[in-house]
Amino acid sequence: MGAGADNLAGANHQRDSELAVRSGDSMAMFSRACGAVAAVVVAAGMVVGAGDAHAADPPDAPDHTAGALLTGFADMTDWAIVEGTWEVSGGELVGTGSVSSEICGECSRERPLTSARVTYQVEMPSVSSDSPATLTLGLRNASGLERIGVELADLGRDTVSSVLVKTTDGESRPLDDGARSTERSWSAPPGSIQNVEIEWYASNVLYRIWPADSPRPGAPTGGHTLAGLDVWPDRAEITTSAGQDVRITGYAVDLVEAGYPAELDAPEPIDPHAWQQFSGSWEEQQDGGVRSTSDGADAAIARALCPDCSPGSTIDSATVSAEFVVPVAEELADSTWASTSLMLVAADTSQRLYLAGLVGSQSKFEAIRSDRGSETRLDSTGFAWTPGERYRVEAAWSGTSYEVRAWPASQERPEDAQLTFAAPAFSPALGGFRQWGVRTAAYSDLEVAGAVTTPGDPPPLVTTGTQGLFLPVEREIVPAPSYEEIRSQLPTPVVDGDPDYVEAYEKTWQILVSENLLEPDEDSPLVRTYVDAGFDPSIMFQWDTLFSLRYALYGQGAFDMISTLDNWYAFQSPTGEIRRAYDTNTGQVHPWASGPNGVNPPLFAWVELAGFHMTGDVDRVERVLPALRAYADWVSIQQWSQNTPHQLFWNNGNGNGMDNLPTQLGQGGDGTSNPVGNIDISSQIVLMRNSLAELELVAGNETRAALDRAWASAIADRIQEFGWNEDDGRFYEVDAQGEQWKVDSLAGFWPLLAGVASEEQSNRLVSALADPSVYWTDMVFPTLAKTDERYDPKGHYWLGGVWAPATFSTIKGVEAIGNAEFARDASTRYLDGIVDVFDYSGTLWEMYAPEAQPASWIGHSYTGRKSGERIPVVAPGVELADGLHIAPGTDEGGSEPNAEGGSDLISKPDFAGWTGLAPIALLIENVIGIQADVPSGTIEWDLTRTDRNGLENLSLGEAGSLSMIADARASSTSETRICFEGDLSSPFTVDVRFGEAVTPVLLDAGAVDTCRTVGPDGDDLPGSGGDHNGSDDADDDDAAQGGDDGADHGDDDAAAQGDDDGADHGDDDAATGTSGADRGDQDDTRGDAPDEAGPSDAGGRLPQTGAGVDTLLLSGSLLLLAGWLLVARHRRSRRA
Repeated sequence: MGAGADNLAGANHQRDSELAVRSGDSMAMFSRACGAVAAVVVAAGMVVGAGDAHAADPPDAPDHTAGALLTGFADMTDWAIVEGTWEVSGGELVGTGSVSSEICGECSRERPLTSARVTYQVEMPSVSSDSPATLTLGLRNASGLERIGVELADLGRDTVSSVLVKTTDGESRPLDDGARSTERSWSAPPGSIQNVEIEWYASNVLYRIWPADSPRPGAPTGGHTLAGLDVWPDRAEITTSAGQDVRITGYAVDLVEAGYPAELDAPEPIDPHAWQQFSGSWEEQQDGGVRSTSDGADAAIARALCPDCSPGSTIDSATVSAEFVVPVAEELADSTWASTSLMLVAADTSQRLYLAGLVGSQSKFEAIRSDRGSETRLDSTGFAWTPGERYRVEAAWSGTSYEVRAWPASQERPEDAQLTFAAPAFSPALGGFRQWGVRTAAYSDLEVAGAVTTPGDPPPLVTTGTQGLFLPVEREIVPAPSYEEIRSQLPTPVVDGDPDYVEAYEKTWQILVSENLLEPDEDSPLVRTYVDAGFDPSIMFQWDTLFSLRYALYGQGAFDMISTLDNWYAFQSPTGEIRRAYDTNTGQVHPWASGPNGVNPPLFAWVELAGFHMTGDVDRVERVLPALRAYADWVSIQQWSQNTPHQLFWNNGNGNGMDNLPTQLGQGGDGTSNPVGNIDISSQIVLMRNSLAELELVAGNETRAALDRAWASAIADRIQEFGWNEDDGRFYEVDAQGEQWKVDSLAGFWPLLAGVASEEQSNRLVSALADPSVYWTDMVFPTLAKTDERYDPKGHYWLGGVWAPATFSTIKGVEAIGNAEFARDASTRYLDGIVDVFDYSGTLWEMYAPEAQPASWIGHSYTGRKSGERIPVVAPGVELADGLHIAPGTDEGGSEPNAEGGSDLISKPDFAGWTGLAPIALLIENVIGIQADVPSGTIEWDLTRTDRNGLENLSLGEAGSLSMIADARASSTSETRICFEGDLSSPFTVDVRFGEAVTPVLLDAGAVDTCRTVGPDGDDLPGSGGDHNGSDDADDDDAAQGGDDGADHGDDDAAAQGDDDGADHGDDDAATGTSGADRGDQDDTRGDAPDEAGPSDAGGRLPQTGAGVDTLLLSGSLLLLAGWLLVARHRRSRRA
């Protein structure tokens, strides 16, 4: 391996080390170990993008620096000359014309190519003439009528251009449209060696170009999704312009897969002479024509233009004509847009051409192209249609050029066409009729003349309407259980000092199970009983569901919560597309998710990874990976502002879920025409790629993991370069030119969770979160900073409202950088606010106001306006004490007062939805401090509370279940006794943290029934093994308990409590009065950070970067074992 490879391995190693620590990714150390091993093992190979192009034949092991291993050419055995002259000379392929090589011998109609990576290494040629010289490297099908490849132009010059070129039906088209253009320019002087890589995954195409002596770039050069499924290759191909010689010095093919996980069934045979009805109601007439009967909605019908042609044939040129009678006024349902059309349809039926006569109040003749329902006008002219008269419409085409005529059937055909236009990448296969806004119309005499056809390859059986190919599952609907049926199987938190926490916890589960755990109707295409978002059971909402699952997974031992995601994979398209909302009755994309509004934060892999850590279910990981890979590539291309200086990703307010948060694109803007770069989705894609990499490692797919990590690292670098503002200490979104758009919102804090922010940047972001003048409000965290003039202290939806997904992801970002203390403080403050509102309303809310509101305002506020109701916020019979209280937030209608001085615009109540994140996930993980990692057999307990606390019946997947309860103690620095009870199928280590000290408690497999005394000095002393009720038999020197519940609520200066419930209700500087106890400082029992907290208070512990494995020479099973040991070690020490 040359010096370039060493540099690449070192760069990836260092970058992965930093990302692993910053993001808290437990599997990242395994990734680094694999990378280090590969860098040593493949020392003799020729690595793409690294070292000498004329290296020895490589070994079989993959290169985990993400580059493929190149081979030279022994002979022409595997290469077929299509045209021109080619030969192998000195291990290199030299020639001119076109040559191809089969890469997928198993591919067929039933098993099309779903994955491949082809890498070419090319010596840039000299060009003797001034005529343009090109070289295209890519993929093709057997006939050569379908191709996708990278065309290199301007060869022989120092600067070369590249662009993806798609060929369908023999017609080539560069993919160079606007913001999604794949065209680039780069330095490649004659004689230089360049690597050209093209990746294919389920019709998502990505390419990279880089000098052979440089590291392979993590991010692609360009990419495109072939949404029409109109290219299905199985061969690699090299094509030069006429007479241009090229030299291919190396070549590699890897990651080849044939077929979707689900089998493709052959469709029912269709009579090629029969009419196919697409929409509306149609009746065939005796004369062979058809008549429609419709309510005015879309109605379409067609039949094959060449019924005797072989499957896959194309009609290169033809003339198609037909007649129809113009409807009279009584036959129109929409006089403005009524139309009757001669329709041409491509073989996959998603591409259509309407030659439409607007026959109502508008009188026009138009050519309209429809691509999966998205319509574009190609040409238009005025035309006088006479109601009741018969007309003939004719379309003639040759290649992509069309001429269209219309004339009264009683007259002669006009010599000149009324419409002329080009329709690239469109090949008619069927012809028929389409109408809109018309109740009934008659059509006849569909004729085809002069057809010239070319035989082709039969297309794969997959169609654009096929769903669920990546995760084949049988529909299995189990009855949704009641809360009473599964209550005993759920974990139970123990927090004696805060019984309200437990009450809110139980209420959350009750709402979730009773109202949001839904059993699909018999006719629904859903395949699983599922966790609903809690908004509208007729619509599945993506990011609502994902965040709801993040806490619902704690009920996995009682019900299969994670299988909720199977419904989303069941609706996934063949390209990997998953839209943000679906109709649960039909399985179709909901209109709200159409067009630029279709993508939610891409967090499937993140949630699946969380599920894996909580269950250890390797089988599920392996099953869902194809769906996650395809979705990752689709969304990465769909939202990529690739033709910009910043090359980040975009979303709008509907897509990012933060509706009216002031971003550049607003709620419905389109990033394909205004290619901005948003920090939230760009960071989320980093998080997605790194989460996917960890799941790939679980399945043993080290090369794919390296590819994902490399892309994540490249995006992170872009976010740093364009998004970070050193003066303000913030990440801001950028416009199409890369200039920052300064809006201070929680969207700019996603780099914490994604592992993008450096240590210094993280400290500055946390300082802002802890600043009362910016984000440290009474209820944390407002989505829009208080310093923004649009900030609303009552919420106004995302103009300051406190929302569970934003607050949760921010807190988890703080945790990921190693600042457990501030993450706990913020979790406690947020949970306290939810409990405060719960105390007087009896329920959870969709979102909350960031600042405490007067009791009089709350008492005169109402919810339910969207359903026509007016429900008081304060529950019946509750007396709300005077003063300030945390309150539900106002919705998108604003914060204008009602006549009573309150608000009629309060958000949705009884909303476990994602609000359940705090009473369940944050309570367990950050307030109590318990986090389990089943695959590594470890549980971390950051033990800071001083009351009797812990967790009962924590499900550990197939590993069993465990209860762990710590006795009350005098202070957070005192030792305590922890009692464990459960049943484990494998050993577990519970790492109990006391500040900087960690005491590991080892639990053997089998029945567990033991108590241990642990403390900051690291003692792990056996306690009284038979007593698990929390009484102190270990002779701890805790103070005597006062109060009826007997709990020590731990204040360093006052061990004995005197209140009736034993709780310490004091907070010297609390700004909010509450109806119940004011949850104040209890010596870190609750960790409520004071209002004056600043950067020094919030700094906490940050990780040290750069630590890792220097040398690891392992292989096979030893490597796997070492990786998992590193995981366990990393998890025990990542907050040190």
